[in-house]
Amino acid sequence: MDLFDRFAGNDSWHTRHLLEYAATLTEEQLDRPLPTVVELLPWRESNKTLRQLLENIIFTKEVWTAALSGVDMDMNGPSKSQRSPQALLQRLEKTDAELHRILSDIRNRSAWDDT
Repeated sequence: MDLFDRFAGNDSWHTRHLLEYAATLTEEQLDRPLPTVVELLPWRESNKTLRQLLENIIFTKEVWTAALSGVDMDMNGPSKSQRSPQALLQRLEKTDAELHRILSDIRNRSAWDDT
């Protein structure tokens, strides 16, 4: 295990636990307006609710994975049915597996500086 594994694993572990905790919340709690709204990504909707915040965490990882793998993706994101905590967890597992595969390959080839 190297530093990459530790950082990537830490991010995945924390995100997974956030989603597992979110799965215990009600729909009202997930969709309740947050007291502070910050516009972080001008090309995405702002994080007005916890559900939107969690969606943006997963979507950002999906965008990075698609960019690194050269796959096209719908920048509007998935349908609303794919935004439940359970669906977000499934999306995380899928994109995490692919992202870790890509980055492990880069590490194994010592290709961090390749462009």
